[in-house]
Amino acid sequence: PGTHRVEVLEVMAAADRAVATVFIDAADTGQKAYATSWFEFKDGRILKLTEFWGEPYPAPESRRRWAEAY
Repeated sequence: PGTHRVEVLEVMAAADRAVATVFIDAADTGQKAYATSWFEFKDGRILKLTEFWGEPYPAPESRRRWAEAY
């Protein structure tokens, strides 16, 4: 529910696995998040899905030199 905009940043697939990274912007709530989804397929169907979600935030000073802002 709500107004969401999803931007696909990257998709990779090989054999029976795929990975997708997206950026979600929920315009109605102001929430923003990155999501990385790992898919495993069997017989043309999704067998397993594992997702990692993270909110965007500035890198801590100690990690800033390795961070890349999008």
